[in-house]
Amino acid sequence: NIDELRTHVRTLPATYTADPTVILNSVVFIPSGIDEALAFDNELSSQADDKNKFIPPVYCSDVFVSPTVAKGLTRNSRLSYEGVDLYAWPESGFTQAYSQHFSTDMVSGEAQFYDALCLLAYAATWSQYSKTTLNESVRHVVDGNSGEAPWNCFSYGMTQVFSQLQKGQRPSIKGATGPWVFDPKYHTNRKQSTYRRWRFYEGDFLTIGYATSEPTSHSL
Repeated sequence: NIDELRTHVRTLPATYTADPTVILNSVVFIPSGIDEALAFDNELSSQADDKNKFIPPVYCSDVFVSPTVAKGLTRNSRLSYEGVDLYAWPESGFTQAYSQHFSTDMVSGEAQFYDALCLLAYAATWSQYSKTTLNESVRHVVDGNSGEAPWNCFSYGMTQVFSQLQKGQRPSIKGATGPWVFDPKYHTNRKQSTYRRWRFYEGDFLTIGYATSEPTSHSL
């Protein structure tokens, strides 16, 4: 619980060391929710007020990436938060388009949610053409290989995908999260995803690099 978490955080400065050759020189933090993330930050910030204490850098799970967390953190200059989370495919342009449209950066899962909505719309289109169920149509859409469509996170790309589906063609689709390549047996697991490495700085989760299982010019 929160009280136990706070009690444990008080022991961190004495437990960890700045020596990079020692395993206990940084903390991995996996909060179960926003309240835990804010309590952790509040308690560690209190420990950081003592300049003689070593404050270890903290590597966080994706639960930490939240507008509410960003707003509630103490922003103590001695605290360092980094982590990895699912993100948009760098070459898709979705990150820039999102920032321009909403005047804010993505935080958590926007690209995945966008692609899920597109997949549902494409599957509904294919279902009308092929007279198959929506579930069957989802499988048919992600299995598409009749030509390649442009990035479907822009209107011209979506227009082309819809047009091809209405003609009975199933293109290889590239979405906000990258190429839609799924396992050939169950058609449910993406064969690659994009992860970004972020660092919290002055109120924002700044992207400092990407990692993917497929080649991309932006990968670390």
